[in-house]
Amino acid sequence: AGGAGLVIVEATGVTSFGSELTVESLSPLTAAVHEQGAAIAIQLFPIPFGTAVDLNSMPVDQIEAIIEQYAVAAEICRDAGFDGVESHGAHGYLINQFFMPDVNKRTDEFGGSLENRCRLGTRIVERSKAATGDDLLILYRHTPVGAAYGIEESLELARRLIDAGLGVLDISPAF
Repeated sequence: AGGAGLVIVEATGVTSFGSELTVESLSPLTAAVHEQGAAIAIQLFPIPFGTAVDLNSMPVDQIEAIIEQYAVAAEICRDAGFDGVESHGAHGYLINQFFMPDVNKRTDEFGGSLENRCRLGTRIVERSKAATGDDLLILYRHTPVGAAYGIEESLELARRLIDAGLGVLDISPAF
């Protein structure tokens, strides 16, 4: 009501969508924000906030399930009236860890080369975009410089995310 253009609901686990978080439970929130003239997006986390996961021992089918959970969450958010969804790929949390060469020691398609370390983020964006088309803005939060990666690698990630269907890159410099 005070003139905000965009409200972003933070750190929402994709595993909650379809059970705890539904079109019916989320629609009153989006309606209230829209009534006051603002757009609304929701930031999505791959696991419940505060949960620790070892990315290096995570089976590929679990990674694929996370990607699919993002698509399901995006569809529910679109249907509930959200204007956008934001994947949280910053601050050393799980998605960012896949990008970090000093943390990601995987030897499969999700580790090693820069292309492979970008794969989780780009696949999440691709699946979310495919599930919602142009009906939902796809955002991605990223920390551009880490202890073991620099701006050039982040620029390549940004190019890949845009090619995957990204609409907004949210840069968050603090680790």
